[in-house]
Amino acid sequence: MYPFLRVFWTLQSAKSRPKLSWDDVGILSTSVHLTDLDIYGEMNNARYLNIMEMGRWDLGVRTGLLPVMKKYNWFFTVAGFSMRYRKRLTAFQKFEVHTQLAGMDDRWLFMHQDIFRDGVQHTGALFRTAVLSKQGIVPPQKLFEEMGVPWQPQMPDWILDWDKSDVARPWKKVTGTS
Repeated sequence: MYPFLRVFWTLQSAKSRPKLSWDDVGILSTSVHLTDLDIYGEMNNARYLNIMEMGRWDLGVRTGLLPVMKKYNWFFTVAGFSMRYRKRLTAFQKFEVHTQLAGMDDRWLFMHQDIFRDGVQHTGALFRTAVLSKQGIVPPQKLFEEMGVPWQPQMPDWILDWDKSDVARPWKKVTGTS
């Protein structure tokens, strides 16, 4: 089930937290809830995606992105991601989600997110994200202009390599239905 209450809480609490610039790392402190657990008693792999989404919502509010999106009826999307799991999280453990804008080009915003517990990295992910309108992808340059933030596109080599490899991935075509 989608964690609607957690989203609501994240959005509301982000409004009273310190503002961030796009160069900052947003840090969201949270804990593992019983509803986050899988049958092995650790946080479910899919729940990591939900938790990281909370980090992106928090960053969006604190950088001023969400008011701009609301003004133009724009919305977030994720177009790809890569995640590495290193250490497990179990019930009631506290942890932090670190979220930052790691790169951008003329279409995408690449968000780098890590989960830390007691200073030890447990999980890391890279997300290819975009802001959409009814007409399609909102170019990041327009997004930054609307926010009053200087447009300074950047793309670290490791993200460029990841993006190229993901684009080169073959896609299978289904010819019939079952």
